Amino acid sequence: MKPLLKMLGLSGLSFKHKLAVIYFCISLCLLSVSNETHPLILLAIVANFYLSVRLVKKVPLKIEID
Repeated sequence: MKPLLKMLGLSGLSFKHKLAVIYFCISLCLLSVSNETHPLILLAIVANFYLSVRLVKKVPLKIEID
């Protein structure tokens, strides 16, 4: 588990920040649900994604470019 967290760049984050990143990833995956879905459900999914983006903006991610 530790090599995976290190590879994802989550090793230096607190538990709260790790949960925010995982929540963002799950919300991003939920955006792919679109086949015969009711428009109100799609609206809820988009609103959920918007909230996860707002939450992940607060996470101090360090991006290293080789």
